[in-house]
Amino acid sequence: MYHASVHAAQSEILINHVPLRFQEGGFSTSVTSSPEGAIFTVTGGAGTASLLAVWAFGFNKGQTYVFEKDGSYFESRFEFLHEDSVA
Repeated sequence: MYHASVHAAQSEILINHVPLRFQEGGFSTSVTSSPEGAIFTVTGGAGTASLLAVWAFGFNKGQTYVFEKDGSYFESRFEFLHEDSVA
């Protein structure tokens, strides 16, 4: 896993493909860039929350993202998959 992870701010996928958007049920997720890195914003339910992505796992076929909040780590429900990796 060490070789399949990168700081999210250095993720080529995030650098080259933002802004990104996706909808799941009553929730909407958008990914935008800032000087600090990739900001994931989720809107729905009780309101809106934004977090900075800390880690990106995966390289060639796709990535998933991890956030840190108050000393705990959370995996995003958002994954980026290249078209050729989806069967």
